[in-house]
Amino acid sequence: MESPEVLAAYDVHPDHVAVVKVLRELAANFLAFDFVSPRDAP
Repeated sequence: MESPEVLAAYDVHPDHVAVVKVLRELAANFLAFDFVSPRDAP
């Protein structure tokens, strides 16, 4: 996914852009959830 050609191909198609956007939102949500998880609480 890091190659510019692949990213350019994804940027061209609206559906691909939408998928990438959703994946970024999911990643942000998971990171936020992990950050507030009580697992590491004292």
